[in-house]
Amino acid sequence: MSGEFSWFNFIGQAVVVVAGWYVVHRLTVARDIDKSRREMIAKAADSLIENLTDLLSEIREYHLNDRDFAQELKIKSALQDAAMRTTGLHQVCKERDLISRCNSSLGAVRRAATMEHFEDEHTGPLGQRDRLFEDVAAAVVKAKQDILHLKHSQFPRSAS
Repeated sequence: MSGEFSWFNFIGQAVVVVAGWYVVHRLTVARDIDKSRREMIAKAADSLIENLTDLLSEIREYHLNDRDFAQELKIKSALQDAAMRTTGLHQVCKERDLISRCNSSLGAVRRAATMEHFEDEHTGPLGQRDRLFEDVAAAVVKAKQDILHLKHSQFPRSAS
């Protein structure tokens, strides 16, 4: 009888070990996927911020000089690229409201940069102190703040 009892013990322990391994394995995979998702969003945010800094310089240069068709295309492409990349984050980011805020901010950058003195409205260079530069800079700063907020929301403070 004692031989049967030890087999039941052994089988019971084996089942507990296998079940425990399975649970730990599933939790580890889920944690690794979540970590990769958060890191991808953070890298995308850093890249968007860097691109906005470059774009601000491009916009400034465009408006301070005579009309340049190639530069117009470059600015429009950069704005579309930023919007596409932000919209693409909807697939991996849980914070939909933050992404929507980023999209709105990028739309404000586009409007500030292209609403006036762009394409067919461009008759000559603007002065250094034109209000358009303040509007564009403010819109870019707001967009950067919203993107940083999205990035930082991926790594919430622990409750310690």
